[in-house]
Amino acid sequence: PIPVFEIHGTDDDVTWWEGADEIFNDGWGPWESVDTTFNFWTQLNGCTEFLIDTLPDIDMSDGSYVVSHKNTNGLNNNEVWLYEVVNGGHDWPGAYGNMDINSSEEIWNFFENFIINNLGITNNNHSQDPNTFLLKQNYPNPFNPETTLHYYLPEQSFVNISIYDMFGREIKNLIKKTQEMGQWSIKWNATNNDGKFVSGGVYFYKIQAGAYLKTGKMTLLK
Repeated sequence: PIPVFEIHGTDDDVTWWEGADEIFNDGWGPWESVDTTFNFWTQLNGCTEFLIDTLPDIDMSDGSYVVSHKNTNGLNNNEVWLYEVVNGGHDWPGAYGNMDINSSEEIWNFFENFIINNLGITNNNHSQDPNTFLLKQNYPNPFNPETTLHYYLPEQSFVNISIYDMFGREIKNLIKKTQEMGQWSIKWNATNNDGKFVSGGVYFYKIQAGAYLKTGKMTLLK
């Protein structure tokens, strides 16, 4: 089993989404459909958790948008992802065609979670230095309407995470309680402490866990 990430346009006119069952003059084919391939790797990796989400349509002029399929909790904590570029062609997203994502950045963000060595592939999230606090950049970023913060606690800590606006005013407190050592994540759905949606713009998140204090910046699209 290995982690797999595929980015594919539904209107790709070179490697068709639905696959092909014949050999073409240029030597291409036959090949399985994207759905069949995605399901094969999902089963091979033994993934048991599945999430489908639509990414923010940052550039509405490109005529396409991205639906993410993330299958997780596989063997060795492997994951299998598919970014379905709806109405997208064969062009490399972020360089040509769909401009909502940067393919190179997305691929790097995926595979940096894993370590490849002579013993195989391991989930980098689980190789975190047990004595070091870690706060990752929220993902996705920019986002609309929801984003996730991932962090690691080297020891049991009282955790306080809040969102602030450009003027330093607290907009939303996400958590204020004691958590055990380990990997954690928390979502922000772009609402304030009154449950009302906030306007688009730049916001800051701050996490304080025991003696550790870190901040980050994120952008909410509207």
